[in-house]
Amino acid sequence: MTFYGIQLPLIIIAAITAFIGYQFNFRAKRREVFLKEISISYNEVYFPMYELLRNIKATEEKATQLLLLDEFFQKFSGPESKVRFIGTGTKLEYYYEFELAYKKHETNQTRTNENELFQKFNLFNSMMNEEFWEAHEIIYEDHLKFKNLFNKNPFLIAIFELVNFVQNTINFFVWTSLFILYFSVWNNYQRWNVIPEWWSLNIAIQLCLYLTVFSLITKTISHQITKKNRRKNTIVKGLIKKLSFKIKKLFIQIINQQRN
Repeated sequence: MTFYGIQLPLIIIAAITAFIGYQFNFRAKRREVFLKEISISYNEVYFPMYELLRNIKATEEKATQLLLLDEFFQKFSGPESKVRFIGTGTKLEYYYEFELAYKKHETNQTRTNENELFQKFNLFNSMMNEEFWEAHEIIYEDHLKFKNLFNKNPFLIAIFELVNFVQNTINFFVWTSLFILYFSVWNNYQRWNVIPEWWSLNIAIQLCLYLTVFSLITKTISHQITKKNRRKNTIVKGLIKKLSFKIKKLFIQIINQQRN
């Protein structure tokens, strides 16, 4: 099939290539703008605010904490305040609630207002602690990677990049296999015409398990090479461990049902 003398497949390929190129350039520009904005936020607000909040939190005496809060709001209050560089709207909104509780306490220093002030402080401190470390990890995400690959043989660097590409590709196939497994489970109980007759739940389980194992192997190799500059998060690790255990248990139950 032709369109004005040009083969239609060529037109489709050219359109897809142009679209991918546009998306790549658009994302690259957006990433550049994002990194510039978050670097400003990190240097102007997150780091100095993190230091002050940490000092207040580490202080045990309430009187000293109140003095440090005075210093905190003297630095960050007013029309020229750099809190405008806080990128997350919910955290900026909560800062103003925190500031309002501070002014309320300054006007009427009662025990109730003091308790409200420190409740706002504890929550805002937790928010900004999270915001600070997230920004730090984004800005310095590839720090250890480039440090590890600095002055390495170009041939080895190419191999390392290939391993990283393979790992990302395998991750995509792992998620795809999970979707396939999900539909295969439903197909096991309710036959759908769209799924071939030769396909079975056992094949879906094996495919998912093989890809997961291969993904873990490539991820281990990639981690040793790239060394992502990430903090340890025991809460997230605990959730992942529990989720992995439940998925494993589900697989065992399904396999036992198939054998019976």
